[in-house]
This record gives sequence, structure tokens and C-alpha cells, in this order.
Amino acid sequence: MKAAFYEEARRFSVGEKELAPPSQGEVRVKIAYCGICGTDIHVFLGGMEKRTGRHAVIGHECSGVVDEVGEGVFGFQSIPRFLAWAFLCRIFPSSSRS
Repeated sequence: MKAAFYEEARRFSVGEKELAPPSQGEVRVKIAYCGICGTDIHVFLGGMEKRTGRHAVIGHECSGVVDEVGEGVFGFQSIPRFLAWAFLCRIFPSSSRS
């Protein structure tokens, strides 16, 4: 998939990112729309580089559809089902698979 990668203050690059299949208990969401919040602006300006690192894909305010489900996930199917999602990114340590 195409993704925007943070490279350094005020500079992003666009490239391809391989998607990992969801692990047990996870779902993968195909993002339809993504907004920009205050945290994203701080990252863009270079104020959060210690937390994000370089070549990171940022963004956590988006919506999309459930694309694939991992083992043990119930109540979702791999069919278009609209979902508002707080997409966790590399800024948050618990979401290294973003």
C-alpha cells in the first residue's frame, strides 16, 4: 500500500509499505480517510522525533472497513463494514504493527 513516511522536520516521503496479516485477536482495517490532528502537526514540525523515529508512518484519526480478521476474532467479517477507528501508530509503543 502507499504510505507517507516521516523523514525529518517538515519532510515526508511517499512509498510502498508491506501489510502484515492480523495476528490472533487483531483485525486489519483498510483506511478510507485519515485526518490530521495536533499530534501530527507536532511530528511534522520535528517536535516528536524521539518518540516517532525516522521513516515512521504516522496518523491515528481515520476511518475504514474491516479488511481481514485474525484468529479468534468474533463479530467482524472480512466484508465492507464501516468502522471509525482510533488507528494507533508508532508514536504509541503498544502498536508496533501499524
